[in-house]
Amino acid sequence: MAPTGTPKDIVDKIAAEIGRAVKDPQFVARLDQYGADPLGNTPAEFSAMLATDTALWAGTIQSLGLKF
Repeated sequence: MAPTGTPKDIVDKIAAEIGRAVKDPQFVARLDQYGADPLGNTPAEFSAMLATDTALWAGTIQSLGLKF
C-alpha cells in the first residue's frame, strides 16, 4: 500500500520489488511462519482485491456497528 497520489512510477517500483521478494524462498518461509501467503500481484490486481474484500465485508462491519 502507498498513500493516495503516490506517483505511478514509485508504485510500479514498489510492486516490482515485492514481486522479486515473493520469489525468494527465505522471504516466503518467513511469511509462512506468520501464516501469511505471498501474493506478488500487480497494483491493479491488489486494488481489485481490496475492492472485492471491502464489498464482501462491508455488510458485516456495518451490522456490528463498526466504522471504516
